[in-house]
Amino acid sequence: ESRDKALEELRRGGLTVASIAETGALGKDIELSFLKRKPKARDMAVFCRQFVSIINAGVPVVDALEMLTAQTENKRLRDAVAECRTGIEKGDSLAAAMARRRDIFSGIFITMAEAGEASGSLDISFSRMAEQFEKDEKLKATVKKASIYPIVVFVVAI
Repeated sequence: ESRDKALEELRRGGLTVASIAETGALGKDIELSFLKRKPKARDMAVFCRQFVSIINAGVPVVDALEMLTAQTENKRLRDAVAECRTGIEKGDSLAAAMARRRDIFSGIFITMAEAGEASGSLDISFSRMAEQFEKDEKLKATVKKASIYPIVVFVVAI
């Protein structure tokens, strides 16, 4: 109810609301920095694949990011995507908007976005990033599996 009232008030004031969120009881959300982790490689791969699909359908980047904001499950990634959309609406390039969220987007990710924008092939850049994230995820799974056997042998030996 209060969310709807806030939206109504802002719209009456002639403002366009891009997003609205409830804050914590102290007037701000409290986040502990050691709990802030980058999204998992799987989340990033899904984001990249969805972005490619939407862009290939002819949807403008701003609209694609708006759709992805609604679809992204990881809260930190969702917030970063929303901020990127806002940055683009203000005139930034996608890479520049992503660079503001280096806590989410790595340097190589930003560079690939920049290269994709410059060459007009964002879809190819993001497809390659998705492939890389998927390879990273497989490698982590392989390392985990390889680590389990020695641990089991060690525990059984004790």
